[in-house]
Amino acid sequence: MTKSLALVAAALLCARTASAQIAEVGIGIGRNALAYGGDFWNESLDSASLDGRVSLAASDRIAIEAFFSYGRRTLTDTYAGVGGGRRQEGFFGFDIKQRLRATTRPGFHAFLTYGIEGFHVKTDWPARRSSNGFVQLSESDGYVSAPGFPFVGGGVQKVLAHRLAVRGEATVAMFLWYPVGVRAVVGASVPIGRGF
Repeated sequence: MTKSLALVAAALLCARTASAQIAEVGIGIGRNALAYGGDFWNESLDSASLDGRVSLAASDRIAIEAFFSYGRRTLTDTYAGVGGGRRQEGFFGFDIKQRLRATTRPGFHAFLTYGIEGFHVKTDWPARRSSNGFVQLSESDGYVSAPGFPFVGGGVQKVLAHRLAVRGEATVAMFLWYPVGVRAVVGASVPIGRGF
C-alpha cells in the first residue's frame, strides 16, 4: 500500500502544470487468458472481463497506470466429471503508458504499455456426488499471485468528445521471456481535470 501511495505522489509531483489533465479513469470490456503454469503457478485464466483503470500523467507523453480486471466462468471438475464450479478471475497490475509522438494527431494517439501484473482467482464448487459415489461437500478456494509477470503491449486512443475517449489495447504477459498470457480491452476513458 505504501508503494502505491508513493507511486501516486510521484506521478502528481511530475505533472507539468496545475491546469493540465493529470488523471484519467477508464472502464471497459475485455478478454483475459493465462496459460496453466504447472509448478510455477497452478492456475489458468480464460474469461471475458470487466476492466477498470486509473491513469496519472507524469508528462505529456508518459502516464503511470493501475488496472484491475474481473471475469467469471463455469468450470467442470474433470476428476469427478461434474460441472457447476464458478470461477471469478482476472489480472491486476501497474504499467507505464508511453504516447508515441509520431502517431499523435489532434484527438488521436497510439501508445506502448509496459509494466508488471499478477492475477487473482476464486473458485466455488457446489456439493456434488462423484462418479465413484463419494459425496463431496461444497468448497471454495482462492489465490492472488504477486505481480510477477512483466508485460508489453500497445493500443490506440481516440477522443470522441471533450470529456470522452475510446481506448483499445492488448498486452502480452511474459514468463522467462516466453509469452504466457494475453489481456485485451476496449473501453471508455474520462479525464479528471482538464478535458482531452
